[in-house]
Parts: sequence; structure tokens; C-alpha cells
Amino acid sequence: MLAQKTDEARALGNEVRSLDSSNILGALLVASVDIIEDRSAAAADVLKSAARLDPENWVPEYLLGLVLIGQRQAREAIHHLRSANRNQPRSAAVHHALGVAFGLGGEWGKAIRAFREALVLAPGRRESVLALAHVLLRQDETEDAIGVLAERVSAWPQDREVQELLAHSYRETNDYRAAKRHLQVALQSIPEDEDYAISRARVLNNIGFCSGHLRQQEEAAEWYSRSIKAWPTMEAFRNLARVYRELGRLESALGVIANALAQNPDDAVAKLLGGVTAAQLGYLDEAISTLKGLTSGRGEVAQDAYASLGRILADEKRDYSAALEVSLRGHQRFPEDAVIVNNVAYVNLMLGNVDAARAVLHGVPEAGISQSIYLTATMGLLRLWQGDLEGAVNFYRAAERLAQRMHLEFARAYLRVDDRRSAEEHIKRGFPIKGRQSYHDDLRELRLYLREA
Repeated sequence: MLAQKTDEARALGNEVRSLDSSNILGALLVASVDIIEDRSAAAADVLKSAARLDPENWVPEYLLGLVLIGQRQAREAIHHLRSANRNQPRSAAVHHALGVAFGLGGEWGKAIRAFREALVLAPGRRESVLALAHVLLRQDETEDAIGVLAERVSAWPQDREVQELLAHSYRETNDYRAAKRHLQVALQSIPEDEDYAISRARVLNNIGFCSGHLRQQEEAAEWYSRSIKAWPTMEAFRNLARVYRELGRLESALGVIANALAQNPDDAVAKLLGGVTAAQLGYLDEAISTLKGLTSGRGEVAQDAYASLGRILADEKRDYSAALEVSLRGHQRFPEDAVIVNNVAYVNLMLGNVDAARAVLHGVPEAGISQSIYLTATMGLLRLWQGDLEGAVNFYRAAERLAQRMHLEFARAYLRVDDRRSAEEHIKRGFPIKGRQSYHDDLRELRLYLREA
């Protein structure tokens, strides 16, 4: 049916052109059929001819600009769209297309101005709102993106795509409460039909993500479970496993990981989570086997596998020779990883290889050591092996200060998201650590604030 209609339209267009070669309507009709049939080169040729026939008419230049955007010819598209804009400066569609062309050419500032002009001419125009917000986010102008999107959803709250992008923008500013609120509005606009299952799963997963950052772990687990029920994805499986780990429900986490791997046995991140969780549960041989298999991979998963495997072999198995072998291989591949560096140095010290440990630690910049609790403590252990008791005490005290500062900053962060329980827990854990008096004073002030609030 469609092929018959387009054939008829093409025939009509060609007939008009044959009767009056100066009439561009026939050319526009033929070009439109070419565009529908994905014959962009043919459409461009016809539109260029039409533009030459009637240089004052903006439509051929505009359509030609769209075709050239589809061909990813940004410079040519901008040229023709500017011509269209000169003939029709009050067209929001032309300004929007110019914004797309500028973005295609990497001229982001001009793209922003073009999209804003489109919105001046047609306030609330959905395509321009979304395009402008995406460019603003790309340019790290997140607050401006939030303003543009918030204005749109205040008038059209049922616009799910805009609600989701607004939620994403709030997540970029760490305002997880606002992000969660807009995602919940978006969820209400998704039909229950199976055709929308993937969309529902995505939004449910993202609500869980926000809940997790708000330290609402039980609620986050529920959202992730609903996401998996709507449409099982590896991301939701992994997120649910992580939340269960945070809640201390390690067996439940391991069960979720097993379900994830049943769906995708090759998912390396799920395997890594499974290996680390198995180790925490005392299933050391299973954990070691899993992590060894991951070290042959690439990227962060292999890096984390080396770090975890070295620690398990050293701290849990007390197999320092095996731990050193693994850690040295990991260090060769990931020489900048602080945990792996620490594992190499620590295991060498456990084996009495003081010179080797010193060589590894001295290869780390002083700033890198001073920012890591583990490396600072291992430097203290090195000083003990060298008989420098005063130096050892200094490093161990520095490690204590780092640990205390860590708990202080965590407490402040949890208070910012109104998670009083987690803030109190870190204040409690920070007090017994011997450190600077100023840290104790800050912790005491936070505790007093919580009691009076």
C-alpha cells in the first residue's frame, strides 16, 4: 500500500515538473518521496535544483539542510539552513535544525543559541527542549538544563522522556531526592502493557539507584526487585546484589548473582561480585577460583580481581607466596592501583622481603601514600621492620587520622542526604580512633547537632 502511494506521489510530482519546470511543488513532492524511501542523495539533487529555481523560498533550503544532517554533512547543512533562516527568520523548525547541524559540527555554543531561539519562537517545543538540555548537559551546564526541563514538565508533567532526563540532570548534581521524585512521576505515565516492560524496568532500576544513594537500602532492594520482575537486566541484578551486600544479606546477594549468571554466564562484573561475596561468606576456594578466572580479562574487572585475590590469599589463606605471585602479576599490569601496590608491599613484608617492599613503596608518590589508609599503615609496618619505631608510630598515627577523617566526611555526607542513622554510625566509629583533636571536636559537634535536631 505504501509503495503504491509513493509511486503515485512520485508520478504526480514528475508530471507537475514536466508541465511547469519553474513550479517547485513538483520537485518538493519528488524529493519528499526520495526522503521517505531513504534515497537521500537523489533527494539532495532534486532539492538543490528547487532551491535554484526559487531562491527566495525557504522550504527547499530547509529540507536540503535536513537531508544533509542525515548524511552527517554539518558544514553544508549549516550553509543551506542559514539560507532558509534568512528567508524565514521566524521559523522555530529552521532554528532547531540549525541547532542540530551546529551540534553535529561540534559548535556547541552556536547549537545552544539556535535551540534557545527556537524556544523563543515556539515556547515549550518538545524537540527543542530535549535537544537543548542534552547539549547543556554535554557542556556541563547542568543547572541550565534543569531549568529548561523543569519548565517543560511544569506544563506537561506526563512527558515521561523529559521527566527522565530531568531526573538524570538532578542525579548529576547529586540531588537524588529530586531525581527520585521525577522518576516516580515518570513511572506513573508508563502503561502496564508488556510493550512497555523495558521502559518500566529502566525507571524502576533508576528509582532504586536514587534510593540507594539516599541510604534507603531496603526500599532500593524493593525497586530493583520490581525492575527485575518487569524485565530482567544485568544492571538491576548487579544493583540488587550490591544493596544486599550493604545490608549484610550476603547469602541473598549470592543468590541474586547466581540468577544473573544464569541469564548471562559471561557477565564479568557479576562474577566479580560473586567472588568477593563468596569470600566474605567463607567460601574461599570458590572465591579464589572465580577471581583467578577474571584476572585474565581486561579493564577494571581484572584490576579489582587482582586486588581482591591478593588480599584473600594473604589475609584469609595466609598463603603469602601465592599472594605475592598474584600481586606481582597484577602490579605489572596495573602499576598505579594503590590496593595492588599495597598488597605487593605488605606480602613482601610478611615474607621478610624488606628491600622489595621498600622499593615498591618508594615508587609511590608521597601524596599517594598520604591519601591511602592502607598504604600509610603499610609504611608504618615497613618502619617497624627497619627498626624505626618512631617512624612507625608516626605513620600509624597518620593512618588513624585518615580513618577518623574518613568517618567524619562520611557522617557529613549522610547528613546532607538526611540519613541520620548512617551519620550516627560513622560518628560512633570515628570517636574511638586516636587522631587530631580538631576531628574529635568536629565529630562531637555533629553528634550534638543530631541530638538537638
